[in-house]
Amino acid sequence: MGALDVRCLYEIHTIRYLNYLLNISHDFIYIIGSRSIWILGSSIVYWAGKEVVSRQGGRHLGLHNVGFQGFWFGKRGMVWKELIPKIEFLLRRHPPPKFVVIQLGSNDLGTVKGWQLAENIICDILRIHALMPNTLIVWSDILQRRYWHNANNGKSIEKTRKRVNLLVRNQVISIGGCAIRHCNLRAREVNLYRNDGTHLSNSGTEIYLNNIQGALEHFISSGGSLVFPPIQA
Repeated sequence: MGALDVRCLYEIHTIRYLNYLLNISHDFIYIIGSRSIWILGSSIVYWAGKEVVSRQGGRHLGLHNVGFQGFWFGKRGMVWKELIPKIEFLLRRHPPPKFVVIQLGSNDLGTVKGWQLAENIICDILRIHALMPNTLIVWSDILQRRYWHNANNGKSIEKTRKRVNLLVRNQVISIGGCAIRHCNLRAREVNLYRNDGTHLSNSGTEIYLNNIQGALEHFISSGGSLVFPPIQA
């Protein structure tokens, strides 16, 4: 993957400079926004947000016991270019969160070349980091699917998915963020997916929620691995 787009880097520096000119107190922002968790994404987050309210621990995933509140912002069919406008919209109404979990990019696979998607994601991750310098960014891996829309070759898309996840995961970790790998959501497990082969079944959604909860508990309580579950040496 080549160097980041010059326009992307210019925008990132502009955001940081405007923050400086406005004399924004990042320490103050961190304090007033440090107890919230935003989970943003496409259908995975949309349906998980519906399911989580009837689950023990509720929409906060039980993390209200340690003072955190969870907010679910899922949109069916959401694509990557919609993320920054959504975050800017939220920031006009709320202080920055302590954590922002991003579950997005699957609907772009097959319509955007893998290298371009990875560059777009990384550029926007850096924008988010500039907008919310005290927010911990959590990359949630693009999940496997049994069926990919707009794809002639499922094996090729799966290879691209792995490559994009690796590149983005490494970038997020390099700026102090975290990543969730979802190793237990595998396309060969038919019962984890709906009949369309794209969306998670109730069982799959339950595993997904367990992964998100377990990862956040780990990131909150320990100074250990920035990847959950940890990558074995």
